[in-house]
Amino acid sequence: MDGTRALTFDVPYTLLEPRTAGPHTLVMALHGMGQYPALMQRMLQPCLDLPCLWLFPRAPWPFEIRKPDKIVIGHAWYLYDGNQQSLRASMDVAGAHLLGLQAEIAARHNIRQTILAGFSQGGYLAGYLGPRHPQVFSAAACIAGRIKHEFHAGATAPALGVKLAQFHGGRDPAVTPQAARDAVAAARALGFTDVRYTEDPEAGHEISPGMGQSLRQWFQELL
Repeated sequence: MDGTRALTFDVPYTLLEPRTAGPHTLVMALHGMGQYPALMQRMLQPCLDLPCLWLFPRAPWPFEIRKPDKIVIGHAWYLYDGNQQSLRASMDVAGAHLLGLQAEIAARHNIRQTILAGFSQGGYLAGYLGPRHPQVFSAAACIAGRIKHEFHAGATAPALGVKLAQFHGGRDPAVTPQAARDAVAAARALGFTDVRYTEDPEAGHEISPGMGQSLRQWFQELL
């Protein structure tokens, strides 16, 4: 007989609170594969003076990263082996965790909207999860990833109203700029009403200073 049993463990996060009174915008910032919340916090430093609640959660899936001199434990938002159905199921597990975390923060704070923003693997998840839950998320930014437009075929009007943004490096070797541009065009063709593409021609797979300033401007427009 085969079966399953639920495994529960704690996943940490960091929450930065503004000094001004609410209601506030909650920004959920998702780090890249194998990274950690403090690194994402440093990468978004140009934006952190904006009057938002900044939430930096750690991804739930642990895995070994073997380096020449040591082994470290990284964390991933989803597991991918080439199978799209499995990928989507894995994304939904991480998505359920983030939805529960958003609900916990919203129960303690006066939240007027929630925005997702993710780097690399976190960007893939942000661009997937935002339109899947338009009752929770007003906007989602994919940074150095790609909007998974394939998973949004047949999206209804509420989902199509979620604002999407793609921030990309013109020299990104991990996710090509053309792939990011094509995904943005495909999202627009599906009927998403607000999809933005911003490219730093000299940037690689990173959040460059120019990308950080463009991201800050996008946040300001949403506040």
